Amino acid sequence: MLKVAFICDDLMVGGWTSITDMILNFGTAGVEPFVVCLFGKGHYAEILEKAGIKVHLLDLKKSNAPLKFLELVSIFKKEKLDIVHTNLHYSDFFGGAAAIAAGVKHRVAQIHSIKEKYKHPLTWPKRKILSSASVVVAVSGATREAFNNEYPGLSVEVRTIPNGINLCEFRRRLGNASLTRRDIGVPEDSMMILTVANFKWQKGYEHLVDAVEMLGDPSVRFVIAGYGQEKSKTEKMIAEKGLQDRIILLGMRTDVPDLMKISDLFLLPSVVEPFGICILEAFVSGVPVIASSVDGIKETATDMENALLVPPANPAEICSAIRKLQNDIAMRDKIRQGALKRVEDFDIGIISSRFKDLYCEIRR
Repeated sequence: MLKVAFICDDLMVGGWTSITDMILNFGTAGVEPFVVCLFGKGHYAEILEKAGIKVHLLDLKKSNAPLKFLELVSIFKKEKLDIVHTNLHYSDFFGGAAAIAAGVKHRVAQIHSIKEKYKHPLTWPKRKILSSASVVVAVSGATREAFNNEYPGLSVEVRTIPNGINLCEFRRRLGNASLTRRDIGVPEDSMMILTVANFKWQKGYEHLVDAVEMLGDPSVRFVIAGYGQEKSKTEKMIAEKGLQDRIILLGMRTDVPDLMKISDLFLLPSVVEPFGICILEAFVSGVPVIASSVDGIKETATDMENALLVPPANPAEICSAIRKLQNDIAMRDKIRQGALKRVEDFDIGIISSRFKDLYCEIRR
């Protein structure tokens, strides 16, 4: 049995879905997971704890960083870990440094991001920590390329293992879904277009709002599930254009399968996207996808085969894709069937097996 510590920020809703599903799957895969949340415990931390997985809250702050570093080193020593698996900047730096200090020989750094608006302050300090990792794992080829560009000449092996989704569990939740359109204020006779993504500049929400105005169809409702620092900016734009009756902001949601089940289309207008786990969720739900042709999305989805891909930052093309799927039932069915087939490649059992094989390989 391999004992692996997963170091995460907070396990709030969002991209932590895949990590959580993988940790849960390891219970039957010869890996004993131990989880550390650096800043807080979120929705997925609760799910892990209910499944009997130990989740430790470090409660890291600027004011207590030295003491918390020593605490994490002590935890790593006490747990007698085989591998430390880190995620995102603070996890890679703080968790990686603590693993070195605790004498944990094997480290996996998983890269989930491509581009940030401003250069992260830990980019250069993190370089030395990453250079001594056993392996760096990127969630897509685009993420791997971006990492190599950000850290040129770094002497560490970089591999690509995509995110995954627990197909059986998601299908079970779809089958048990009871949410109605009335519950979220969507008329039954409207076309409902769903977006599930937190409010970050990378998600391209301004182009979604522009597309709604350009579409000019009062029978279409756009429903957004997500939270984040750019939500107020989007709300202001919606109000300025008078689109409050066509764009419904639900805030943070944990019932994505319920929302998928009552949707007609799924839209992800990202301008930067390392992977896009929500696209897999739409695929398994049988909801036709419209998404930007960028980065990791292009590796997951194929235009006209399992999705309609449009150029990024292009509201006119978003409108065109919506109209196309509104009027062409046969095309909707074609890409739906292609998506249901494609998503099988990302079953969490397959992805977790790849990680287990990687753990065994670097531990030899």
